[in-house]
Amino acid sequence: MTVLDDEFGPLTKELIDEFGKPVSLRRRNEDSTDTFDPVTGVRSAAATAETTKTVTISPPARFKEEQINGDSVKQGDWKSIIAKQGLSFTPKLGDVLIVDGSEGTIVSIGPLYSGVDVAGWKIQVRQ
Repeated sequence: MTVLDDEFGPLTKELIDEFGKPVSLRRRNEDSTDTFDPVTGVRSAAATAETTKTVTISPPARFKEEQINGDSVKQGDWKSIIAKQGLSFTPKLGDVLIVDGSEGTIVSIGPLYSGVDVAGWKIQVRQ
């Protein structure tokens, strides 16, 4: 940990808490798999087990028109930041954010460093 980490990690969370927006993050649990009974030959879908947490993100921002290429960035995608401090998990691809009743899936995620430590994650969300 560096002096930058000591200062900017907490500052990232403080700014996002002050100016950001609380949203729900939903994740399908890893152990939700289909089962197959070799005796009956029947495959059954497991109940979808999900975990929902409340996180605060920076205000969602749309991509500029010149950044939209129809492939990695599509019309309607938006970006935001999730602070690491205070989180008990790491956001990942496929997590769903629910913002003002609209759902979007994290399609890109990258760390934001405050020094040598991660202060948060820059995410791209697709509706």
